[in-house]
Amino acid sequence: RLLVEELLGVRLDRGALVIEPRLPTTWPGVEITYRHRGQSWVIFVSRGERLTLVNEQIINDHRIPLTITGGPQRVQVWR
Repeated sequence: RLLVEELLGVRLDRGALVIEPRLPTTWPGVEITYRHRGQSWVIFVSRGERLTLVNEQIINDHRIPLTITGGPQRVQVWR
């Protein structure tokens, strides 16, 4: 849990998933699967201009609502 929260910057905040990665400079990116209350989130973190997508939809406030249901959700984060 420490690795996910500190290095990858994945945390829960008021019903939303917030991702603020702190990747080592030698890492181009990372992929993780995050599970919360039976729902899976496949998260891809890459370097680039700040952008967050969930299932190819832009999330303007970068807070991923955990109310999305169904199969695994695809999250792409650029920072």
